[in-house]
Parts: sequence; C-alpha cells; structure tokens
Amino acid sequence: MEEVEDENIITEATHEYCEDDVEMNEIVKLLPIVIKEIARFGFLQYLLMLFNLIANKKFDFSNICFLLFCDILRFWSTPTTILMRYPFKETKQFWYIGKILFHGRFQRFMTGYKNTGQSCHTSKGFYDPDNALINFAVPSHIHIETFNTDLNLPDIKRPGKFDFMVKKVVSTNPSNSFALTFDGKKLAPGLTTDSGDVDLLGYEEIPLKIKQDQFQTMYKQIMDLYDRLKHFEGSVLSQLDKNEFVTSLRYVSFNLSLATKDMRQLISKQTYALDKFILKDEKEIGKNYSYVIDVIKTNIYRAKAVISDALKAHNCILNAISHFNKSNEYVMDFCNKVDLSASPSFFTLKDHNSLKEIINEDEETPTHLIKQRTKKWEEIRAAFKVTGSKAHQALGLDGLKKQKAFFQEAIGQQRQPEPDDVQKKQ
Repeated sequence: MEEVEDENIITEATHEYCEDDVEMNEIVKLLPIVIKEIARFGFLQYLLMLFNLIANKKFDFSNICFLLFCDILRFWSTPTTILMRYPFKETKQFWYIGKILFHGRFQRFMTGYKNTGQSCHTSKGFYDPDNALINFAVPSHIHIETFNTDLNLPDIKRPGKFDFMVKKVVSTNPSNSFALTFDGKKLAPGLTTDSGDVDLLGYEEIPLKIKQDQFQTMYKQIMDLYDRLKHFEGSVLSQLDKNEFVTSLRYVSFNLSLATKDMRQLISKQTYALDKFILKDEKEIGKNYSYVIDVIKTNIYRAKAVISDALKAHNCILNAISHFNKSNEYVMDFCNKVDLSASPSFFTLKDHNSLKEIINEDEETPTHLIKQRTKKWEEIRAAFKVTGSKAHQALGLDGLKKQKAFFQEAIGQQRQPEPDDVQKKQ
C-alpha cells in the first residue's frame, strides 16, 4: 500500500509541475547517472541538501548565485557561444552594476580564459562552449551596455554620498535599519579638475564643500579681474579703478599664499610618508611598496610644480600692485630680482667695517656690539651669574642635579670640574 501511495504522489507531482512528461522521464532516466557522478566527486551531500531545501520550500530561487549558476548551465548547453542568451533580469543587473563599479577588469576576471588561444574556422563567435575555460557566463561589454535594467543610475564621478543609492537600498529592505560609516582605509579622494582633498561629507577639519566654495569664489574673482583688466587694456585708469584692482589683487595674493603654505605642508607630510615606505620596502622582504612609493613621488612632484607656478603668479601680482601704487617696493628687474631696500620696512645690519672702531673696548660701547671671545667680552660675561648658554640649567631644564650644581657654582660654594678631552669633543 505504501509503494502505491508513493507512486501516486510522484504521478501527481509530475502532472502538477511538469507540462511535458518527456522532461520528467528524462530526469528519471538520468538521475542514477547524475547521483553516481556527483558522488564520485564528493558532492552527494550537497545534492541532498539541495533536495531537502527545495522539498521544505526553503530554497530561494531568486538568489543571484543560483541564477548565475543557471546561466552557466545554459552556456554549456548551447552548441556555440554566439547562441548564448541571458534570460534573467537579476543577472543582467548584476553584470551591469559590476561594470559600473569595477569597469572592464571585473568582466575579465569573472569570465576567466574562456576560448582564449583557440581558433575559429567558421566565423566570429562560433566557439565550442565545451572547450571554454570560464568562471562565470559573462556577457560582452557591448551586450551589458544594451541591457534594459531599469536601474536609472546617473553617471556621477564626483565623491560624496549617493542619495539615490541609499534610497535604492532602503526600498529593497524597508524593514531594516542602516548606518553610514567611513572605512579609514578607503577614504573617497576628490581629485578632479575643480576639487581635491578627502571627502568625509562635512566631518573634516575644514569640510571639502567649504573649500570648494572658497575655491569657486576666488576663481570667480580672478576671472572677473582678468576680464576687467582686458577691458581697460591700453586705457587710462582712474584712481578708483586702481584702488579696486589693488584690493582684488591683494585678496588673490593672500589666498595664493595660503594655498602655497598648504602645498608645502603637503610636501612635508608626503616626504615623511615616502621615507617610511622606502624603509619598509627595504626591510620587509616579499612585500611590494613600489606602487605607493611612485604615487607619493608623483604627488610631491605635482605639489612642487604647483608651488613654482604659484610663486611666479605671486611675483606678478605684487609687481602689478607696485605699478598701480607707483611704488618701487616690489618691482622686478630683468633678472626677476627685487630691490628690497626700496621698502620702508627694510632695515640693514651695519657693515662689519663700521664696527672696527667699536672693538677698542670703550666703556660706552653697547654690550651686544662687543666681539665675542675678546678680553672685554670675557670680563662682562663673568660679571653675570646667569648667561644665555646656562639659562636652561638655571631653569632646571637639564635636571635637578645640574641645576643644583649650577647654583652652587654661581654663589661660589663649589666650582664645576673642568671637562675632560672626551667631553670637549662631544
């Protein structure tokens, strides 16, 4: 009775889920061979897991891995590679998004060697799938671009938070909660033609958005100034126009100086990092730091080039301001040199020849003008208990023991021993 009931269940399943009894008969016919082959390769337990999951309705037939596996089955079942088709929308979206995120390298890696090195004696695309070495059945980049995925992904190359992707994730998982965090090793660089630095969505010391706005403001002022100067070229400027030009040029000069300072700090940090990576590359055998070393060297080279251009522009700006003010304070000659003595804030030290008459140990000679190591200098120095070279000991910066010894010598209780030859050399 039990065997009859089981046969009835199988018959009912056959008529309920299989439109064609030929397919069911084919499965029943191949099943012993399939089980034997799977057992030979040690995968029988996984086939049993699959049957149990499907029988208990726990298997997700929309899982992307299962659908990709079905694509592989289709690929190996087609007579030629040109007849391969991709029926599942989910796998089309998978390859489309992978191409956007990782470009062609993603396709090449996921495909495998395929039919590389094999010759086709008929026409292009007629290769035998049985001889293909594939990881996945991956469509060509031409077919990927023609897929109708309905994702409507905008082509955004700027750094930042993609709101449309956040909404997409939330819409697919409405019952879950999400949190946005930063990976310290994968910061989003914003190196484009009009922005740079690291984008932390406003959590930087100075947010990137503020820097970009400042840059755009300065760039607009420079272009406005440039257009006005071209408009007034060859004409006589009023004093009001000159004052406006000078104010604008000083603003540009100030911001250019700040940018130059930032570039020099960047070079300092990059040079420090370069030295550390070079040292690591020498010590850590088997690890290759050549790529990061080359990148840092390139960044330093570019930063130095920016500084060079900024200094040239800065000199031109100061030169222009001097001309507008009819001043010789910052006018460059044909050698691009500036006569600093023309500036009212410039003070020169006295020439050493003019100090010869002061060396005669005159009592009225200021102490800061007396030559060191002379007899007069030694007498004046001996009159003071604390001098510049001993101030750190008097303050206790060299330790309590040396501070105590210094004060004992200063009040005459005890003289410090004369340094030996080794101490003198040190």
